[in-house]
Amino acid sequence: MIVLVSQIIFKGEERFIRNIKQLTFAGENAEAYFSPKGDKIVFQSKGEGGLYFTTTDTINVESFAERKGIKYFKVKRYNDYMYFFAGVYDTSGLSRFFKDFFIKPKSECDQIYIMDTFGYVFKKVSPGGANTCSWFIDDKRILFASTFGKGHKCPKNPYADEYLKKGVYVWRLFDYDLYIYDLENDSLYRLFSSKGYDAEGEGNYGNIIVFTSSKDGDLELYTLNLKTKEVKRITNFPGYDGGAMFSPSGRYIVFRAHHLRNKMQIKEFQMLLSKGLVRPEDVEIFIYDTKTKKFKQITHSPKGVSNFAPYFHPSEKFIIFSSNLHKPGSFSFELYKVDIDGKNLQRITYSGGFNAFPMFSKDGKRLIWTSNRNAQKRREFNIFMAEWVGD
Repeated sequence: MIVLVSQIIFKGEERFIRNIKQLTFAGENAEAYFSPKGDKIVFQSKGEGGLYFTTTDTINVESFAERKGIKYFKVKRYNDYMYFFAGVYDTSGLSRFFKDFFIKPKSECDQIYIMDTFGYVFKKVSPGGANTCSWFIDDKRILFASTFGKGHKCPKNPYADEYLKKGVYVWRLFDYDLYIYDLENDSLYRLFSSKGYDAEGEGNYGNIIVFTSSKDGDLELYTLNLKTKEVKRITNFPGYDGGAMFSPSGRYIVFRAHHLRNKMQIKEFQMLLSKGLVRPEDVEIFIYDTKTKKFKQITHSPKGVSNFAPYFHPSEKFIIFSSNLHKPGSFSFELYKVDIDGKNLQRITYSGGFNAFPMFSKDGKRLIWTSNRNAQKRREFNIFMAEWVGD
C-alpha cells in the first residue's frame, strides 16, 4: 500500500494556503517548529513509529513492501527518495535498500525528534521520560521540557483519569524541567528547574527565552537570560498564563491565558494545580509590550471558547492561532488569524477536526501546523506544511 499525498486542502483554505504536504504518517505528532534557517523541524511524537530510510532504488523497495503488505510513504528528496515504513522496527532483509536509515521507536509518552522539511526523521533528542515544548533557540541549540531527570519512565497522574471519566477535560502538569540540547557536540544540559511545572519555553528573542512556571504557586510567565541565567517574572494574574512567543523584533510577547475573576474560580484553580492539573477552558490571547510593560487582550470570545498556540507573522501585523470559536465547547479546533489590535479576525482552516500549533517560517512563505486531517486512526495527529499565500 502506498501513501503519497501532495495536497490535502478543504474548501475555503485556498485563500491562505496551498501545496499542503503531510510530513508524518503515524502516531501522535505535534508542536512542530522550524529552525531559523528553515531546513530542520523539531517536534514531539508518541505512539506508533517506524522505519525511515533513503535510497536511490525505487523499484525493489516498493515491490518488497507490497509483498510484505507494509504501509509506506514515499517522497522525492534531493537526489534520492525517502521512505517511511509505519510500524516496522526490524531492518533485517532491508539493509540492501538503505543509503541512510533511522528507526523511530514506539513510545508511550512524547519524545523530541528532528526531521528535515521532506519529513525524514533523523535524530532523537530526548533520552526518556515525558517531553514537550521543543524549540530551536538557534540552528544549533534546542530547548525543551522533560521529566527524565526524575526517571526515564513515563510519569503518571492518577487524578487526571478521575476528571476525564467525569467528562472534565484537564491538562496534566508534570514535574518538567527545562533542558537545552546542543546539536554541534551532541550534549544535553539542564537549564532551569524548580519544584513543579517548568515548560512551554517555545519562543525566544536572541538570548532571552520566555516560559511558564508554577514556581511561585501559580502558572505565570517568566523570561530567562541564557547568558546571565537571570529570571524575571512578567505576569501576575491569578490563573493560567502560557504558550508564549516573542515577536520577531522582540517588542512583543503573545500568549494564551485564563485569568480568574472571583474567589471560587481561584480556589478551584489552586486545588487542581495542587494535583498537577489545569482546565484549559475560556482561554484568551494576550499581547505583552516589552517596551511599555503593558498587556492587551486580543480576543474576546464567548463562553466555551479556547484560543491557544498563538504565533506572530514575520511582519508583526497579525497573529495566527488555534480556536474552537466556530463551535464553542467542542474539540473542533481550526486556525484563525487576527491583527495585533484585535481586529480583522479571519478563519484559515476548515477541516472540521483538529488544527493547532501553527508557525511561520522566518521569511513568512511557509506555514507548519498539527492536524488530524487524513488521519487513519482516532488518535492520529500529523504535521503538515504549506505555502502561505495570505496577506
